[in-house]
Amino acid sequence: MGSFDAVFGPPTREKFAEALRTAIKNVGETSPIRYDAEQFRLHVEGEDEHHINLGNLYEEYCRCPIEEREAYIANLARAWFSSRLTIPDEFEQAKENLLPVVRSRIMFELYPQTLDESQRDRFDWSFTILTDSLGVALVYDLPSAMTYVQKHTLASWQTTFEVAFAVARQNLAGITQQRLSQVVPGVWASPWKDNYDASRMLLTDYVRQHDVKGDPVVMVPNRDMLLLTGSEDDKGLGIMAEIAESAVDHPRYLCGMVYRLDANDRWQAFIPDANHPHSNTFRLLQLESLGRGLCRSAGVVERDLRTNRATGVRRQFFRRTVGRDWRTPQLLRLVERHHQLPAQDGLHLLLPTDERKRRRYRGGHLLGGRQPHPAGPHATSGSGAGAVRGRKLSQ
Repeated sequence: MGSFDAVFGPPTREKFAEALRTAIKNVGETSPIRYDAEQFRLHVEGEDEHHINLGNLYEEYCRCPIEEREAYIANLARAWFSSRLTIPDEFEQAKENLLPVVRSRIMFELYPQTLDESQRDRFDWSFTILTDSLGVALVYDLPSAMTYVQKHTLASWQTTFEVAFAVARQNLAGITQQRLSQVVPGVWASPWKDNYDASRMLLTDYVRQHDVKGDPVVMVPNRDMLLLTGSEDDKGLGIMAEIAESAVDHPRYLCGMVYRLDANDRWQAFIPDANHPHSNTFRLLQLESLGRGLCRSAGVVERDLRTNRATGVRRQFFRRTVGRDWRTPQLLRLVERHHQLPAQDGLHLLLPTDERKRRRYRGGHLLGGRQPHPAGPHATSGSGAGAVRGRKLSQ
């Protein structure tokens, strides 16, 4: 596929799926592999049922330099088998390879609902809530893949999530000997890019070892980035916001929220007050995060609406516009005949009932916090608040 890419650019989703399916077959898969275009995944059915979601992998492939793309496909094909290795039956045998992962909370809560009923029985991952937008799960880590630990696995180990998490957190601390990299005095960034950068916010003692002004404040825009500064460092907060803003298009996007470490070692939502020079940027990042959460939930909402014979929900995105110092993020627009959908962390989409207003709405802006434009639809906001190593495959 390399010469094709060099001339015509990245392949379509269908061609990427076919290239990966062929590579997997070439390295030894004997079962029929079905391409599910609607879910954008490859799926093996039968006794050895297995699937791989392609969304993030396709985005990563498109971002790879052309000369590295064939190797990326080959690594994914090998990881296909690694991700199917069985987790040890005994907790003592599994302990040394357990690690915690911080992921989007909505992924844990909604992804099982996208599966067929026959698959849900096997998909009962164990997780706990870390913040309003983030959750923590356990994975069994392998050199080229990670497998989520399910509730039934913990039961078979005769242990609890809390006990296994303590072990996993200790393991993470063991591979976190290096300090964060200093961007400028008072601003720090993770150096590892090993799929566990964001997860290191769980190591609160480690976080506190870095010099910042005020309480530690972090952002985890994607799983390969942990940013740290201080709550009283205006310049540092601005630099952190700029870095986070440049990272929102990463295929392994996590969250645009900002969190402050309190005296009890708990992460609390943190948004600078309205007079802070970077409050608008942080607000936009927060809205981006909420909008992406709504995007991920839209498929489940749409399915439920169809089941109840209700009008379908159409997913569209606001175009990025520039007006004065306002840059509207690409937020999800759940529109048409629904006047209001359930809120996600305090964000409501209020939809016009009049058809003429609805036409104007299509070209409008979504406003949150301070209003930079006098007209347009309004979103009222409450307080709210795998791949190969390097790119590790995770299911």
